[in-house]
Amino acid sequence: MKKVDDNKENKKYFKKKISSIMVLSTVIVLIFVLGFGYIWTVQRGVVKKSDKGNITEYSRHFAMIAQDYSGEFWNSVYESAKEYADKKGIFIEKIGENLSNGYTISDYMKICMAAKVDGIIIEPDGSKEIESLINKAAKFGIPVVTVINDAPDTKRVSFIGINTYQMGQVYAKEISSLMDKRTRRVYILTEKNTAKNDIIFAQIKSALLQGIGSRINISVEPYYIEDKAAFDIEEGIRNLFLNKAKLPDIVVSLSETASECVCQAAIDYNKVGRVKIVNYYSSTSTLKAIKKGIVSKTIELDEKQLGENSVQALSDYIDSGHVSDYISVDMNVISKKNISDYEKRGSIDNTQKN
Repeated sequence: MKKVDDNKENKKYFKKKISSIMVLSTVIVLIFVLGFGYIWTVQRGVVKKSDKGNITEYSRHFAMIAQDYSGEFWNSVYESAKEYADKKGIFIEKIGENLSNGYTISDYMKICMAAKVDGIIIEPDGSKEIESLINKAAKFGIPVVTVINDAPDTKRVSFIGINTYQMGQVYAKEISSLMDKRTRRVYILTEKNTAKNDIIFAQIKSALLQGIGSRINISVEPYYIEDKAAFDIEEGIRNLFLNKAKLPDIVVSLSETASECVCQAAIDYNKVGRVKIVNYYSSTSTLKAIKKGIVSKTIELDEKQLGENSVQALSDYIDSGHVSDYISVDMNVISKKNISDYEKRGSIDNTQKN
């Protein structure tokens, strides 16, 4: 009987061992798929940082995930967060910068959870998968702060940004200031099937029409642009500027990429001054365009506040288990009148030689 029992125990042991090996193998495969080398680099970075021979130890490791780091805006947000985090002894990593373009923000979320970071700052894309991953991170004890776009139906601990009502009011006020008796057509550039932009457009239109009443008979419409392939945005804006029947008097951009394309289109098709432009974010090219009279105004969320408040929100939650559900940031409006206050990027040509 003892021999039979021993055999049973051995079988149980081997089954358990095989099961553990299978689980470990699965984890290893996932780690390699999602970037094992990157995870190792991130974890090593939180232990020490070499700077001219000096070694700095960090108490916490945060990760920042954005949908697109190709423009200036998110890089500025990250730099503000990093500078603030350094003062607090926190290591913050810009996730995705050193990975191939084949990765998605869902992959980045999985990488962060595999690396066991202390907190995640993310710009959600509105997908169910990201919402599920935010909840999963919370289950693993990793607090998540959403920035710019919210995911209110998840277990994120806080949202840093501005609500759509406030944004609509600001845009409407600035658009109204550019109107005159000849204004008849205002287009808001937006992508199709983006719930947040649809809400922002509705808020802008409502506030704008309410503000001007019946004084001016104008059309305020969305102009949909695709962003699925290279040059989609450029092509869409090109078609807008070449269509004489639909040429806008005022065009408003809600993204950094579209803003760059609108500036170039105004120059290429000789519409500078004919079409008034309201851009998004104070990129180097947009600030130059304001100085040259190509762009009337640009509106941006305060990236310094976004970066700092995101780090502080995660820290507060980890320290106390509590943080405000919504933390608002300022919206800055930049025009020729105050552009000197925003010439913070060294590449601005103050002499306007070009």
